Amino acid sequence: MRRIPFMALGMMALVSGLFAGVARMGWLELSINHTRWHGPLMVSGFLGTVISLERAIATGKRWAYLAPLLTGAAALSLVGGAPWRIAAAVILAGSVVAALTFVSLLRVHRSWSLATMGLGSACWVGSNVAWLLGAPLYRLVPSWMCFLALTILGERLQLSRMVVVSRRARRAFAVIIALTVVGAVVGAVAYDAGARLVGVGFLAAAAWLARYDMARRTVRASGVPRFSALCLLIGYGWLGVAGVLWIAFGGWVGVLRYDAILHSFFLGFVMSMILGHAPVIFPTVLGFTMRFHRGFYVPVILLHATLAMRVLGDLIVWVPGWRYGGLSNATAVVLFVVIVASASRRAPAQASSA
Repeated sequence: MRRIPFMALGMMALVSGLFAGVARMGWLELSINHTRWHGPLMVSGFLGTVISLERAIATGKRWAYLAPLLTGAAALSLVGGAPWRIAAAVILAGSVVAALTFVSLLRVHRSWSLATMGLGSACWVGSNVAWLLGAPLYRLVPSWMCFLALTILGERLQLSRMVVVSRRARRAFAVIIALTVVGAVVGAVAYDAGARLVGVGFLAAAAWLARYDMARRTVRASGVPRFSALCLLIGYGWLGVAGVLWIAFGGWVGVLRYDAILHSFFLGFVMSMILGHAPVIFPTVLGFTMRFHRGFYVPVILLHATLAMRVLGDLIVWVPGWRYGGLSNATAVVLFVVIVASASRRAPAQASSA
């Protein structure tokens, strides 16, 4: 039960970020102070808080819970009208604590997967430093993407131990990580070149995951394993799309093309990973049991079908496709949260403790 308030902060940031995103497309009227922080709310407020909470549970140390508390509360303070520099400083502090959790874990168990996730958290710290120093939000995007991509890649590498992966494949993985990190760093000074390098890294990562990830096998199963595998494989496709768009258009693109790049990654790839892992991760983190059923597929289908419509609208300048696709994307995410909540119940005390 003690973990629920931390998750609640992340969920409130998610809802605030979704409202901000919908308002930016003209569906709602919100204050400019709310809509302008759509990116930080989603990346640091929601994703950063949830990832930090998961890592805090893994370390088992009380100080690690300071990370989700700081990032979640600071992100919501932006909506409440707090000075952005104060919020940015608190989010930076939270991301530093999150990075230290990986240092703590690596001292106990050294592995490529933990090192990859730790490198991702370092990218998050770097983006927050740049934000605090006054960098415009679009400059943070390559580092934000690097943070999330490396976190996911590290987790999938950890699970790939169940699949035979050659030494050559692991060397290729290291090259992919290096390309992505270098792209994020270069993007801070040469945005266009950095964005294209990140795109190359994403395209290569999508190919690597499609080749070596265990989802290729578990998709033949049933129930939760099949559901998770389908979400993952679709997400890898969207990661490849984001990579192709970065390479093709670079950093300096119009509003709609920029929207296509961002949401191919953040919705198509990252949100797909969250949907795929939710039936396993949420019960583990919160101590709930969850009854999986076919209704879980409904928001997944809705999300990816309408995201395809949105990206198509971006690329051919079809504004209704962009607007209605974006609204439906937010609806799909909310629907999934509702389905997860309705399928969850408190686990017995003994199971929850275990």
